[in-house]
Amino acid sequence: MKTKIGNKRTLFLGAFATVVFVWASINKFDVPAEEMARLALSCVVVVLFTMLLAALTVGLIVGVRHLLRRIGLFRDPQD
Repeated sequence: MKTKIGNKRTLFLGAFATVVFVWASINKFDVPAEEMARLALSCVVVVLFTMLLAALTVGLIVGVRHLLRRIGLFRDPQD
């Protein structure tokens, strides 16, 4: 039970700290809100690109294993 509460608290504190850092950079350090929005969009694009590359890599590995199994060059360790 404590673990679930601890995880939620950690996620909340991380999100809250991120919002505070963005607010502080806009308010205290005079970073334009448009620049922060551009940075946020850039971060989202990089994360999506990384996820796409990871999915393609996994697909390639699975595909190669399947082909190697089919021609008999690869066997599962469980066999």
